[in-house]
Amino acid sequence: MDQLTGSSGYITGRITGIFVWALLLPLITLVIVGGFWFDPALYAANWNPHQIPTVDAVSSGISMTFWAFLGLESACANAESVENPEKNVPKAVICATLLTAFIYIATTNLTAGLVPNVALLQSDAPFAVVYASLFGGTSGAVVSFLLWLGCAGSLVSWQFTMARVFASSAHAGFFPPIFGQMNKHDAAVKGLVILTGVQSLLCLPILSPSTFTIYEQFTDLAVFITLFAFVLCMSGSFALAKAECTSLERRETINSVAIVAIAMLLGSLYCLNFGTMKIGTVLLCLGWVYYGMLKGLPLSNQ
Repeated sequence: MDQLTGSSGYITGRITGIFVWALLLPLITLVIVGGFWFDPALYAANWNPHQIPTVDAVSSGISMTFWAFLGLESACANAESVENPEKNVPKAVICATLLTAFIYIATTNLTAGLVPNVALLQSDAPFAVVYASLFGGTSGAVVSFLLWLGCAGSLVSWQFTMARVFASSAHAGFFPPIFGQMNKHDAAVKGLVILTGVQSLLCLPILSPSTFTIYEQFTDLAVFITLFAFVLCMSGSFALAKAECTSLERRETINSVAIVAIAMLLGSLYCLNFGTMKIGTVLLCLGWVYYGMLKGLPLSNQ
């Protein structure tokens, strides 16, 4: 991974670079050896057991699919902390997307041919169940620990990214200046503490008995807001291509890709349930109201 500039960014990058292997090793190992135990009959039984129509099944899975890929754009958010971002950030985003897609597709399909759906539904650690069924209970406990360790490392990176995003936004006048205050190690500690506190409060509802339902509602809202942001970004690519690309052929290629992407994003938004779209729209409008109020206050940087 590229070396991050600044002491806080460098340390965070090193921690993430080490801990990410705790996530990758169990998954890569499953991809390599899982095929030896793969049962085609079990895979067929696990495939759409409730006989849901294909269109409905795909529509219901779009939200969780996008949720699995959220965060890849954080490489762009940390561009100012990356060495040679013009080349390294696009490479990081593309490589991470391809690697993540391969691992997700391979592991989920292998799992469907290794363990019955019922066992996975009753567990909070599905990969531990898979390893325990193949190699015994001890391997399941080891895999659970490794995945927990990897998630902890990813959380460190994500918190750093969130703090940097809010700091950059505060410098541009989108958030109060406190989020942009940096310490001597170039870390937005005050903003990080505020964000961590807010995230901790948002986690409290998940402790209720209906945990999965609330978690699903949160993920749907996150996907809705992110998809809306993606549509805006892709819409802006037409103006960027016109301003930056001297080649007509390259501009046409970018515009064609943007049109296809926008169509897919709008289709994904349409597949979300009405309640999610209603609440998400209200939150987006509140965000615009907040921005307008902030720009009118004396503490705005603009």
